[in-house]
Amino acid sequence: MKIEFGTGGWRVPQEEFTTENIYRVVNAVGLYINNEYNKSNANIIIGYDNRNNSFKAAIEAFNILYDKFGFKVKIFDKSVTTPTVMKYVSDYYCDLGVMITASHNPATFNGIKIIEAGGRDATIATTKQIESFCELPIQSSDLTNVCVITEKYIKNKQNSYAYEVKYVDDVLSTINTDIIKNKQFKIVF
Repeated sequence: MKIEFGTGGWRVPQEEFTTENIYRVVNAVGLYINNEYNKSNANIIIGYDNRNNSFKAAIEAFNILYDKFGFKVKIFDKSVTTPTVMKYVSDYYCDLGVMITASHNPATFNGIKIIEAGGRDATIATTKQIESFCELPIQSSDLTNVCVITEKYIKNKQNSYAYEVKYVDDVLSTINTDIIKNKQFKIVF
Protein backbone atom coordinates (compact mmCIF):
# COMPACT_ATOMS: atom_id res chain seq x y z
CA MET A 1 0.00 0.00 0.00
CA LYS A 2 1.30 3.46 -0.89
CA ILE A 3 1.26 5.82 2.09
CA GLU A 4 -0.12 9.25 1.15
CA PHE A 5 -0.45 12.22 3.47
CA GLY A 6 -3.20 14.81 3.52
CA THR A 7 -3.25 17.96 5.63
CA GLY A 8 -0.46 17.47 8.15
CA GLY A 9 -0.84 13.71 8.36
CA TRP A 10 -1.93 10.29 7.17
CA ARG A 11 -5.54 9.16 7.63
CA VAL A 12 -7.08 5.89 6.46
CA PRO A 13 -9.97 3.50 7.16
CA GLN A 14 -9.29 1.26 10.18
CA GLU A 15 -8.60 -1.79 8.00
CA GLU A 16 -5.57 0.04 6.53
CA PHE A 17 -4.42 1.28 9.95
CA THR A 18 -2.30 -1.82 10.45
CA THR A 19 0.80 -2.44 12.55
CA GLU A 20 2.86 -2.56 9.36
CA ASN A 21 1.51 0.72 7.98
CA ILE A 22 1.84 2.44 11.36
CA TYR A 23 5.43 1.21 11.48
CA ARG A 24 6.08 2.57 7.97
CA VAL A 25 4.81 6.02 8.90
CA VAL A 26 6.48 6.29 12.32
CA ASN A 27 9.76 4.85 11.02
CA ALA A 28 9.59 7.45 8.23
CA VAL A 29 9.08 10.17 10.85
CA GLY A 30 12.25 8.98 12.63
CA LEU A 31 14.20 8.93 9.37
CA TYR A 32 12.89 12.41 8.55
CA ILE A 33 14.12 13.77 11.91
CA ASN A 34 17.53 12.18 11.41
CA ASN A 35 17.75 13.47 7.84
CA GLU A 36 16.36 16.96 8.41
CA TYR A 37 17.80 17.81 11.82
CA ASN A 38 20.61 15.29 12.23
CA LYS A 39 19.46 14.90 15.84
CA SER A 40 19.86 11.70 17.75
CA ASN A 41 18.38 13.34 20.84
CA ALA A 42 15.21 14.81 19.32
CA ASN A 43 12.51 15.74 21.83
CA ILE A 44 9.12 14.27 20.86
CA ILE A 45 5.67 14.14 22.45
CA ILE A 46 3.04 11.57 21.46
CA GLY A 47 -0.69 12.01 21.97
CA TYR A 48 -3.67 9.92 20.99
CA ASP A 49 -7.45 10.21 20.88
CA ASN A 50 -10.20 7.73 21.79
CA ARG A 51 -10.57 6.11 18.37
CA ASN A 52 -10.21 2.39 17.95
CA ASN A 53 -6.51 1.37 18.04
CA SER A 54 -5.22 4.88 18.90
CA PHE A 55 -3.59 3.82 22.18
CA LYS A 56 -2.02 0.76 20.53
CA ALA A 57 -0.64 2.93 17.72
CA ALA A 58 0.71 5.43 20.26
CA ILE A 59 2.59 2.63 22.07
CA GLU A 60 3.95 1.45 18.71
CA ALA A 61 5.08 5.00 17.86
CA PHE A 62 6.69 5.38 21.30
CA ASN A 63 8.59 2.10 20.98
CA ILE A 64 9.88 2.85 17.47
CA LEU A 65 10.98 6.42 18.18
CA TYR A 66 12.46 5.56 21.61
CA ASP A 67 14.04 2.17 20.91
CA LYS A 68 15.04 2.32 17.25
CA PHE A 69 16.00 6.00 17.02
CA GLY A 70 16.93 6.76 20.64
CA PHE A 71 14.91 9.98 20.76
CA LYS A 72 13.67 11.55 24.00
CA VAL A 73 10.01 10.60 23.80
CA LYS A 74 7.15 11.46 26.14
CA ILE A 75 3.67 10.01 25.75
CA PHE A 76 0.48 11.35 27.32
CA ASP A 77 -1.01 8.99 29.89
CA LYS A 78 -4.54 9.24 28.45
CA SER A 79 -6.29 10.54 25.37
CA VAL A 80 -5.87 14.24 24.62
CA THR A 81 -6.93 16.69 21.94
CA THR A 82 -4.74 17.65 19.00
CA PRO A 83 -4.53 21.29 20.20
CA THR A 84 -3.19 20.00 23.53
CA VAL A 85 -0.34 18.22 21.74
CA MET A 86 0.29 21.29 19.56
CA LYS A 87 0.54 23.53 22.62
CA TYR A 88 2.82 21.04 24.39
CA VAL A 89 5.16 20.99 21.37
CA SER A 90 5.30 24.78 21.51
CA ASP A 91 5.57 25.17 25.30
CA TYR A 92 8.26 22.52 25.76
CA TYR A 93 10.21 23.26 22.57
CA CYS A 94 9.71 19.78 21.17
CA ASP A 95 11.23 19.01 17.81
CA LEU A 96 8.06 17.20 16.78
CA GLY A 97 4.71 15.96 18.00
CA VAL A 98 2.93 12.83 16.85
CA MET A 99 -0.84 12.72 17.34
CA ILE A 100 -2.72 9.50 16.70
CA THR A 101 -6.02 10.72 15.26
CA ALA A 102 -8.00 10.93 12.06
CA SER A 103 -9.15 14.43 13.04
CA HIS A 104 -12.40 15.34 11.29
CA ASN A 105 -12.64 12.08 9.33
CA PRO A 106 -15.31 9.45 10.12
CA ALA A 107 -15.00 7.33 13.26
CA THR A 108 -14.15 4.35 11.05
CA PHE A 109 -10.83 6.04 10.18
CA ASN A 110 -7.62 6.59 12.11
CA GLY A 111 -4.30 8.18 11.33
CA ILE A 112 -1.13 9.93 12.38
CA LYS A 113 -0.84 13.70 12.45
CA ILE A 114 2.59 15.32 12.49
CA ILE A 115 3.10 18.52 14.47
CA GLU A 116 6.23 20.52 13.78
CA ALA A 117 8.33 22.60 16.17
CA GLY A 118 6.39 25.61 17.37
CA GLY A 119 3.17 23.57 17.48
CA ARG A 120 2.20 23.90 13.80
CA ASP A 121 0.74 21.39 11.37
CA ALA A 122 3.41 19.73 9.28
CA THR A 123 3.96 21.53 6.00
CA ILE A 124 3.46 19.90 2.62
CA ALA A 125 7.25 19.84 2.18
CA THR A 126 7.63 17.94 5.46
CA THR A 127 4.88 15.42 4.71
CA LYS A 128 6.29 14.80 1.20
CA GLN A 129 9.69 13.98 2.73
CA ILE A 130 8.08 11.64 5.26
CA GLU A 131 6.03 10.00 2.49
CA SER A 132 9.23 9.28 0.55
CA PHE A 133 10.71 7.45 3.54
CA CYS A 134 7.52 5.34 3.81
CA GLU A 135 8.49 3.60 0.58
CA LEU A 136 11.59 2.01 2.09
CA PRO A 137 11.37 -1.76 2.66
CA ILE A 138 10.83 -3.09 6.16
CA GLN A 139 11.68 -6.48 7.63
CA SER A 140 9.18 -8.68 9.43
CA SER A 141 11.56 -8.59 12.43
CA ASP A 142 10.96 -4.80 12.60
CA LEU A 143 7.38 -5.53 13.62
CA THR A 144 8.26 -7.77 16.58
CA ASN A 145 7.22 -6.40 19.99
CA VAL A 146 6.42 -2.91 18.68
CA CYS A 147 3.09 -2.83 20.55
CA VAL A 148 4.38 -4.06 23.92
CA ILE A 149 4.03 -1.79 26.96
CA THR A 150 7.42 -1.68 28.65
CA GLU A 151 9.01 -0.09 31.70
CA LYS A 152 10.37 2.66 29.39
CA TYR A 153 6.80 3.63 28.51
CA ILE A 154 5.79 3.79 32.17
CA LYS A 155 8.81 6.03 33.01
CA ASN A 156 8.10 8.42 30.12
CA LYS A 157 4.37 9.00 30.56
CA GLN A 158 3.37 12.65 30.58
CA ASN A 159 0.63 13.53 33.05
CA SER A 160 -2.13 14.74 30.75
CA TYR A 161 -4.41 16.11 33.48
CA ALA A 162 -1.87 18.62 34.78
CA TYR A 163 -1.02 19.75 31.27
CA GLU A 164 -4.67 20.01 30.18
CA VAL A 165 -5.37 22.27 33.17
CA LYS A 166 -2.46 24.48 32.09
CA TYR A 167 -3.73 24.44 28.49
CA VAL A 168 -7.26 25.49 29.51
CA ASP A 169 -5.86 28.19 31.82
CA ASP A 170 -3.72 29.51 28.95
CA VAL A 171 -6.73 29.61 26.62
CA LEU A 172 -8.90 31.32 29.23
CA SER A 173 -6.20 33.92 29.86
CA THR A 174 -6.67 35.14 26.27
CA ILE A 175 -10.42 35.62 26.67
CA ASN A 176 -12.15 38.56 28.33
CA THR A 177 -14.43 36.47 30.53
CA ASP A 178 -16.09 39.56 32.07
CA ILE A 179 -17.69 40.39 28.71
CA ILE A 180 -18.95 36.84 28.39
CA LYS A 181 -20.31 36.77 31.94
CA ASN A 182 -22.40 39.86 31.25
CA LYS A 183 -24.02 38.38 28.11
CA GLN A 184 -27.18 36.29 28.08
CA PHE A 185 -25.76 33.23 26.29
CA LYS A 186 -24.42 29.95 27.62
CA ILE A 187 -21.10 28.33 26.85
CA VAL A 188 -20.86 24.55 26.83
CA PHE A 189 -17.66 22.58 26.61
